[in-house]
Amino acid sequence: MKELDGRGRGQGAARVAGEGFEHESAEHRTESLPARTALGVQPEVVEHHPVEGLERRLRLAEKSADLLVDGGYVRFEPRAHQSPIIGVRTGFRGRSAPSTLYHWLDVASRTYRAEAIVLKTNDFAEADRILVLFTRHFGKVRVVAKGIRRATSRMAGHAEPLTHATYQLARGRELDVLTGAEARALYREMRDNLALIAAGWYVAELVDRFTADRVPSAPLFDLLESALRSLDAGTSAPVVCRWFDLHLLDRSGFRPELGVCAQCRKPLAEATNAWEPAAGGVICVACAARLSYVAPLSVRALKSLRYLLVSDLDTAARLRLDATLGHELDRHLRAFLRYVIDRDIATARLMDELRDLKQPARVS
Repeated sequence: MKELDGRGRGQGAARVAGEGFEHESAEHRTESLPARTALGVQPEVVEHHPVEGLERRLRLAEKSADLLVDGGYVRFEPRAHQSPIIGVRTGFRGRSAPSTLYHWLDVASRTYRAEAIVLKTNDFAEADRILVLFTRHFGKVRVVAKGIRRATSRMAGHAEPLTHATYQLARGRELDVLTGAEARALYREMRDNLALIAAGWYVAELVDRFTADRVPSAPLFDLLESALRSLDAGTSAPVVCRWFDLHLLDRSGFRPELGVCAQCRKPLAEATNAWEPAAGGVICVACAARLSYVAPLSVRALKSLRYLLVSDLDTAARLRLDATLGHELDRHLRAFLRYVIDRDIATARLMDELRDLKQPARVS
């Protein structure tokens, strides 16, 4: 197989889709592909399987597969009689492709293993349960655990929300089937405290709202795992939730503007500014005066938001939130999240009720 010559021409380039010429053939194309897609693919690629730990050698022979170039990605689509091939990511401007990639498993494999955290569950049929798993390598996956609600089921403890385990899954027509599980973390201390486990349900619901099925996001998985581990260690639930809110927005592409005015882009004065989710964050006093209603943002709240956004969770745990400051941060970030996902957060109502309790009851 020849490498691409900059116009998508080559022996193996049966179909090329790029910017502005999705329906043109490679032989009749006059425009050049973007520079990021002109790096080509080596005739032989060795990839490391993320789950099974096996090396997969992919030999690209002429007419063995169609080459599809799309934006910054190059992947190979097999013909109908061939088993699907794992995609190869390449074509990055000015640098080589990363060595560690996230792939879909070859669907010819009937079973696979996945490290995952249970986001939520729903009862199904007489004794089954549908689990929404957030996996490290495969994103959000919905699976069915058959017979899990029977008293004799050995995997019942691995099918509870906020359980971190390695799951053995078998591919099904509509839903994959849970066939085995090995616990990695049960977060027992968090489960014994109602305020902490409510915070765990809160961060799990946010991950469910912000993610689509089968879209890998290892950084977001690490973010969720860090929050649950910190809650299990006894870190203040409001601090963990506010830290998680900001970093989830940041990693999802909705980072609020905290350095300058979100409208006029001027530096913010050390005074009571305003919080406006529709503008994308904090707005200055002058811009706030032109709006009919804005939520005031105190200097302490602005400094706390900046501190949480630039800190890791261990550093953020040092922040002490009194009742007034905690309520203000909660109100502003909840309004921002509601604006982004266009719906209320169900577990936030439970946290509102628990916040008024002096000492949350312990779960027996």
